[in-house]
Amino acid sequence: MPAFKDDSNWRETLLRRDLPVAYLLLRLTMGFHMVAHGGVRLPILQKFASETATEFAALRLIGLPLFPAWFVYPFSFSVPPVEFAIGVLLVLGLKTRLASIVGGVTILLLMFGNVSRVNFQVAHLMWLYVLVFVLLVAVNFADRYSLDRVAFSDTPEP
Repeated sequence: MPAFKDDSNWRETLLRRDLPVAYLLLRLTMGFHMVAHGGVRLPILQKFASETATEFAALRLIGLPLFPAWFVYPFSFSVPPVEFAIGVLLVLGLKTRLASIVGGVTILLLMFGNVSRVNFQVAHLMWLYVLVFVLLVAVNFADRYSLDRVAFSDTPEP
């Protein structure tokens, strides 16, 4: 038995019932993942930033450092708190579009670093993160179950 009474109702069912639930699941999954990803490194932030700066110190482009320590260390220091904040915002459904854009840009920067280190296996996996963030931005109108929508009426209608 089909989920709709007639063929003309499938769009309404998709947009009003199914897509918001699917969006919620995607947003929560990425949110909890980002909370965990950033959160586990917050207690070891100093060590993480130092080790990352050391790993990138060896990278050279025509004899010059590709990523100088004065850039890598503060950037590495900022990544876990940014990931954690993105995750919290996604879980709460607060500023979801902005958090998704910042998440996508963060992954883009991390992907560039991994490709520069010739770590293509990790860089390839990062495409999945990019695709999830792209979906979270593109289908933001379906974000019905969030603080943005419930408390602030901040999510556009389809």
